[in-house]
Amino acid sequence: MRLVGAGLFMLAGVLGEVYIVDRLDPHVNPFEPRFSVPLIIGLIVAAYFIFQERSPWVKRNGVLTYRRKDELVSEIYRARRAIELKNPDTNDRWYLVELDTGKILCLCGSLPSGPLGFDPTSPEVRRFPRTEFTVLRHPPESITVGIDCSGTLIRPITVLVADHYSDWVYTQLPNDGEIIKDRTFDDLLAELQELSRKESAGLIFPGD
Repeated sequence: MRLVGAGLFMLAGVLGEVYIVDRLDPHVNPFEPRFSVPLIIGLIVAAYFIFQERSPWVKRNGVLTYRRKDELVSEIYRARRAIELKNPDTNDRWYLVELDTGKILCLCGSLPSGPLGFDPTSPEVRRFPRTEFTVLRHPPESITVGIDCSGTLIRPITVLVADHYSDWVYTQLPNDGEIIKDRTFDDLLAELQELSRKESAGLIFPGD
């Protein structure tokens, strides 16, 4: 559509130039180089700025996709287990994925293309986490752009934390796409389950 729009824009510019030159002097050929060359150059420059791609994101089949694939860095991971840390009040979530190396990969559950754990076109269908997946990241913006899933589906251990969700995420987790090296999967799971249990029992309060 951008190319069609640019073509129509240039055609309108040429027809406008023919009309103006004819009105000013019917005996002058509007396609003489002194008229046509500057006009075409000006139209090309104008069309470039008007119809250029302004956003690196494009919606395909209802899903946002990053179009500039050459800017992305990909890395393949193999996983064993996963924790789905979920805030039931907002439906925000993080994934803590135990890799085959024993380290833990942190991934934010909200991607530009939609929820990480589920297919945006079929919210009831879980597509992540998997035993193997490729993370696509955009280094300049330091965000995870997308995840290509393969392998078999892993049923994550879902832990519900509401009141202390944001505090725990921002104080206990590194940034999206980074690795936790100093704690084990079982340690994190036990800590989160204890936090969830205390919230459910009313033993801690927001701000504690």
